[in-house]
Amino acid sequence: MEQKISIHEKVVRESPYGHLAKEILRYLAVGVAIYFMFSSPVGTRRFLKNVKKEWDKQSTRRSLESLRRHKLVSYQEKQNGQVVVTITQQGRKKVQEWNLENLTIKKPAHWDGRWRIVAFDIAERRRKGRDALRKMLQRLGFLQIQKSVFVYPYSCKPEIEFLMEFFSIPAREVIYVSSDRFPQEQKLKKKFHL
Repeated sequence: MEQKISIHEKVVRESPYGHLAKEILRYLAVGVAIYFMFSSPVGTRRFLKNVKKEWDKQSTRRSLESLRRHKLVSYQEKQNGQVVVTITQQGRKKVQEWNLENLTIKKPAHWDGRWRIVAFDIAERRRKGRDALRKMLQRLGFLQIQKSVFVYPYSCKPEIEFLMEFFSIPAREVIYVSSDRFPQEQKLKKKFHL
């Protein structure tokens, strides 16, 4: 009897970005280098350093090959035969996409009594970035006060800067303000359960 595979399982199995590949790419993105050596004429690889002990060498090699096929990493051979694995620009973009998918704002145990206001006037030629920023702010729990004005009760400047960089929005088109007062504060407190 033929076993049926769900669409989700099929996508996970066929994805070149399994857990190990994602971890390798994230390591490379923060500057960790992976080295290996072509140790025989047939091209068998022997890993030298910066491969985590928990990573099975065969799985690591397969993941690196998959990442290379998808142009997320490249190999550069040195004169001594050592090969350095480096992340490509496309690989960095992929890591940013994963970071975007997992982006959250950490809520402190106690509110500090300040409101974070994000307002933007983004040029029409960056409309896609503007719309994406608006959707992300809503997804993160910001309250939309006007079309391009959002409010949130917790510190979130690094997250806003990440979104601006990811969507290629210049700093001059976004304002981030922290204030201890905001109109209709009682309604906001109710909305955010403060």
